[in-house]
Amino acid sequence: MEKNISYFVKRYYTDFVGHVKCVDYVGPYLEHQDYALTAQCKGDMRRQKPDTTQITYWEWVAVDGDTEVALAHEGYKTRSFDA
Repeated sequence: MEKNISYFVKRYYTDFVGHVKCVDYVGPYLEHQDYALTAQCKGDMRRQKPDTTQITYWEWVAVDGDTEVALAHEGYKTRSFDA
């Protein structure tokens, strides 16, 4: 039986203190398209405007049904990051 794994860029929106306010997914991508993580991070950073919530952390995740595995990341987690 073939596994049905999808790959996404998971984005974390945090407030000034570092608490996660929202999470969304961009994709799906193919397994070998992991360069999308860096491209999405850089594109989001260029487009962000001053606001109370910003995207500060990105993960390259593999999703198989209800199971999610982070394979790589960009950005930073603050001390109070509660994801």
